[in-house]
Amino acid sequence: MEPIYLSEKEIENLQRKKIGSGSEAHVYKASNEILYKIYHNDLSRKITSGHFDESLIKRYPSDDSDIKVVGNLKDVRAGKHIDRFASYYDEEGVKLYNKNAIIKAIQRQPNIEYTSLPKAPIYRLEDYKLLGCALKYHKNHTDLHNLSFLPRSTKIKIMKKILRNLQELLKENIYHIDLANKKVSSDSHSNILVSFNLEPQIIDVDGRSAIYTENPSNELTEEAKKQLETRNQNLLATTYASLSALILDFLYDEDIVNKSLETDLDILILQKRLLEKGLPETLSEYLINGEATLDIVNEVLNLKQKR
Repeated sequence: MEPIYLSEKEIENLQRKKIGSGSEAHVYKASNEILYKIYHNDLSRKITSGHFDESLIKRYPSDDSDIKVVGNLKDVRAGKHIDRFASYYDEEGVKLYNKNAIIKAIQRQPNIEYTSLPKAPIYRLEDYKLLGCALKYHKNHTDLHNLSFLPRSTKIKIMKKILRNLQELLKENIYHIDLANKKVSSDSHSNILVSFNLEPQIIDVDGRSAIYTENPSNELTEEAKKQLETRNQNLLATTYASLSALILDFLYDEDIVNKSLETDLDILILQKRLLEKGLPETLSEYLINGEATLDIVNEVLNLKQKR
């Protein structure tokens, strides 16, 4: 699919085709097969007390260590300085995304069977500014968390397919770090959709929730190889943490993302509830700590279910 160029008039006409919104973008129905995801261009989202350096990185007075700060407004106000790797602010304070992530998605799609990656970047015709990307329209799908009523045995079957999809992405150095995301407000949603025949589809793979990296090559210096390996390991750990939270929420109805565990007693009480639901403490500890590797997850999914 070729890059898409939208005029200001075409962008304006999209408004009546909006079918969804999130904290980072609006989604529009372009056709029966394609969606346009247009990142927010809302100057009220920027923090005016900051400034931009020569690399267009937003800096904040509270950031004494001069760390690259990229995150949502809530994170920044809470003092959480996050490097999201693939997004940045332009000179107007608008968050944009690295078009290279979209290009990498297009290049890697032939090796990906179970997940539909971004199909094309979208630019504004007048100045060629990156606006968003084109995505496949997953018709007749619902958010994963709308299926919480299903028996655990059925949810485990879905979860095994999600794991299959995730392993395929990881093989191509695509790290999804927001698997546990779900609808808790008007601007949030699940990052996993499920079809009527219970086939899951991981979404939000356009360069914020999913980070695209490379394998170290012989063309790199030893130091560069080491840095890339460390980054990949850190992203894999973040993916495992998100996967752990997803399993606890979807399979065991325990939301540790939106309900914080503040004390050791909170953790002990949670482990007791999980044990009553059939999850041994030896495994629940990995999930609660966000350290469940693929082997641990497989062990959880293959547990004999309590009747």
